[in-house]
Amino acid sequence: MTGGTPIPSPSTTLRNRRTPMGNRLQSPTSPFFLGSNDDQLECAQSSAARVASTRRNVADPPPPADSGLSSDQIVELFRNCIKLASENKITQKNSWQLKLIDYLSEIIKVDAENAEPNFQKASCTLEAGVKIYSARVDAVHSEAYKCLTRMKQASAEYEQG
Repeated sequence: MTGGTPIPSPSTTLRNRRTPMGNRLQSPTSPFFLGSNDDQLECAQSSAARVASTRRNVADPPPPADSGLSSDQIVELFRNCIKLASENKITQKNSWQLKLIDYLSEIIKVDAENAEPNFQKASCTLEAGVKIYSARVDAVHSEAYKCLTRMKQASAEYEQG
């Protein structure tokens, strides 16, 4: 004893520090705090989050833009693009004049008059749209390489001259 206060022995200090693992995990100050497991609360929170997410994703659609095409013109556009796609006549040059991709929503609206979805028409439209889009990507790719080639030629001429 020094100064009237007892000095704890090392074995007493160790015994006081050791607490069962379960008590340490249940302590809110512990970094391993597991908390209580309330399955009903977790289920309700998950359900509320799903509903909120669905509400955010299904926002009001934008007002329809005036396409300037009548339903007959849209049907004709659809038929023309499907014909070109089936004959493999979509090229890099004519892909920019084909407006199927621009009017996909109008094509769907024209078909929405039927109660049943037409999956064959949807698949053909999607296939034609993919062909048009890939031809556009190829066109941009080839134009970029042409530009790169011109830049290399100009650089080489500049270094020589």
